[in-house]
Amino acid sequence: PQPYSYRGKAEFHVSFVKGELCAGFFDTSGTRVLDLERCEIVEESINHAYAARRNALLKAGRPRTESFVLWSESPFVADENPGKGETVLRHVKGRTFQAPASGFFQGNICLTGALVDAVLDAADCKESDSVLDLYCGSGLFSVFLAATGAGVLGIEIDNAAVECALANTRAAGLDNAQFRADNVEESIRTLQPRTFSVIVLDPPRAGCDKEALLAVAALLPGKVVYISCDPATQARDLRILAERGLSLKYVQPLDMFPQTKHI
Repeated sequence: PQPYSYRGKAEFHVSFVKGELCAGFFDTSGTRVLDLERCEIVEESINHAYAARRNALLKAGRPRTESFVLWSESPFVADENPGKGETVLRHVKGRTFQAPASGFFQGNICLTGALVDAVLDAADCKESDSVLDLYCGSGLFSVFLAATGAGVLGIEIDNAAVECALANTRAAGLDNAQFRADNVEESIRTLQPRTFSVIVLDPPRAGCDKEALLAVAALLPGKVVYISCDPATQARDLRILAERGLSLKYVQPLDMFPQTKHI
């Protein structure tokens, strides 16, 4: 992996301590802002935008916001936060994706393509396959899975992300992917067993709800591809799936967060 300048999004926090500006990241307690002039793991365009925002705050004499999010190569100027409904563009393996500016996209812009390749290799989809993409976000995996010819249903609770997923599949010229804006845990309980040959799981760091995992196993898929940024919660969830008859074939680690404690 690229050890520095790889992160495509960062959230900065602002406070004034004894009249002095502190702008940067929270410490490990989550209560104190550590004053930083730059960050070595973010893509350099974020550092440029952060420097401009920091200078604007210094001139203002007091923070206008307590936190702000910056994306690499973002169209938003240094003294504004993206509004509701705004999107950013991400580029992965020759495709361009819209993502909500206030939402989630894979953070490592240098390894997202490798992550997609790992998912595609594990899924090994054919045109005859039906894929259920849970926690699908803006449709990153859905688009590449649908490009194999397989039918895809993506489920995601964030309406803005689902709108982006629909736009991304249209831009890719695909008509074999559908999306549902719904609570994943509740939605999968409405699906019929043996409908999907492949299920892709990409839950938040906290992992999946146990009942959701039981519902996944009850769908009797041919295979499950589980993407996780926390090995501990992934191991917990895999044990639940194993207790319901699924067997672990292999684990493929990717160092998505160099210079941090995360994997």
